[in-house]
Order: sequence, then C-alpha cells, then structure tokens
Amino acid sequence: MKLLLLCLLFGVAVAQTTYEPIGDEQVNGPDDTDIAATDEAETSPERAKRSCCNPGSWCTGTRGSSQYVYIPTARNWAHAQVHCVALGGSLAVVHDSATDEFLKRLAQGRRAWIGLSDAQYNNVWLWSNSDPLRFTKFCRGEPNNKGGNEGCTEINFSSAKCWNDEKCENRRPFICQKK
Repeated sequence: MKLLLLCLLFGVAVAQTTYEPIGDEQVNGPDDTDIAATDEAETSPERAKRSCCNPGSWCTGTRGSSQYVYIPTARNWAHAQVHCVALGGSLAVVHDSATDEFLKRLAQGRRAWIGLSDAQYNNVWLWSNSDPLRFTKFCRGEPNNKGGNEGCTEINFSSAKCWNDEKCENRRPFICQKK
C-alpha cells in the first residue's frame, strides 16, 4: 500500500510538470477544450444526460461550482488520478446524494472510479483532493476489502448502483472534477 501511495504521489508530481498522452487518448476531449464549461444553473439530471456523447466519448457536466468529465478510457485508479490532475482537477469527490446521482448519470450507469481511497491506511478513507469524508454510498456489506487489497472506490456497482471498494490496479473508466 505504501508503494502504491508513493507511486501515486510521484505520478502526480510528474503530471504537474509534463504530460504525454497514452496511445490514441485525447488530452482535451473531443472538441479540443478542457473540461467543458457549461451553464452553472443547469445542474439537473437532464443536463448530464444531454451532455453525454456517443459511447466511447467523453461526457461533461456542471454541478454547482464544479465541472465534471466522464472518461471512458479504462485506467487503474492511480493513472486515472494522474490524468485528472493533468486536466487541472482530481478524481471526482462526492459530498451528497444529489452529486452521487448526477455522477452516476454522467457515467451512463457504468462502473467508474471516483476519488475515494483507503490505499494509504486500511479503513481510513480519504478523498484524492484532500476534502474531508462527509458522505458515502457504499453498497450493503461494502467496503469489505475482499482479499485484503481493495483500496479504491468505484460507483455504479451492481444493480443497486452503489459504491464498491475495488482493487486499485483494476482498470475502470473514471470521472474527473475541476472547481
């Protein structure tokens, strides 16, 4: 776990100085813009639905003072966080059920990484942007640390569309957030 944290911190430091796209990845999204700026007044579920692109494309939305982007390219949790930092944000932080619902729709019901992890200390859950933990939506029986190595959080797990702790090295699409 300490090695994972060290690698994550090193990756964040590198991402803040330089960033090289991996493969055919689009650093700025389909229309060559950063996380798309949208009307802050439009935070409804319909906003997330309308902003989504075709399968395999980025989906963007705004809620409150934050902009979000769902990136369908599967990455492990640390690489997803580095990608979000390179875009000027972090993996998404969820402080209430309305934001949770918004992000689930933004990800079109697909499983995706968010910025909650206990990779540094088991059962000490921390947000990737250092915000305090005030809300969770884990499924019944989660987080369970199955196999002793589930330290990262995904949304839209199971038919209940709740949160699950998962192995950080597994690859998932992810949601970035930028204030």
